[in-house]
Amino acid sequence: MDEATVRMLWDEGQAAEAIAGARAALVGAPEDARLSVAGALIACADAADSSPMAEEAHRVAAELRESVWGSDHPRSPYVRLPLAGWLQRVGRFDEAERELLAALAVAERRTEDPRPLRDVLVCLARLALERNDLDEAAVRFQCAMAAEESRPRPEAIELQPLLGELHAIYAQQGRVAEAASAMERRLQLSRTLGRRPSLDDARDLLALADLRDKQGRSGDAAALRERSARISRAAGRR
Repeated sequence: MDEATVRMLWDEGQAAEAIAGARAALVGAPEDARLSVAGALIACADAADSSPMAEEAHRVAAELRESVWGSDHPRSPYVRLPLAGWLQRVGRFDEAERELLAALAVAERRTEDPRPLRDVLVCLARLALERNDLDEAAVRFQCAMAAEESRPRPEAIELQPLLGELHAIYAQQGRVAEAASAMERRLQLSRTLGRRPSLDDARDLLALADLRDKQGRSGDAAALRERSARISRAAGRR
């Protein structure tokens, strides 16, 4: 069974048949076919979270991916991430954590490319946020940043969202200095991207201004708000 047939059967309400056909691809189907069928199952399951077949589809997709990638392929850490994401969305946090920790163990063994480690750590951080465990989330986001920064050329576009998450966590916890430091660095990275300041930058400046007020630095806060206003006006003219 190919990707198009899986999607067609699922869309026609024959999810069980689609899953059975996909499972049959585990025996004898070429690797690229197994991966494409896995991708189709994941897409179908994600579009039907409440379906009783969604979990089975994700588990068969993981089997298909694992049959190709095993435990030593560069993409091995990603085998079960879609299943973990589904488990998290339906509120089965402990099961999601088990899947993510298994993925983390695989990612930690592969040191040639830290990006899978970064991605798994981000998933664990977001799971911690779902549980309202801000301390755990902060640690996971910090570790994800360390993984990205261990690359020969860390990418600002990857670090910026992590800094935004850390800023939000620290601000919620009342850790004003750390929140300000995270936002300062986020804004510094924005300047390295080689683009004109955006409305996102304007919002970040306002967030930093609020933190400066809390630190008793009202003059700095006023200057940041003026910069934000200039960027907003310029963006409005574009």
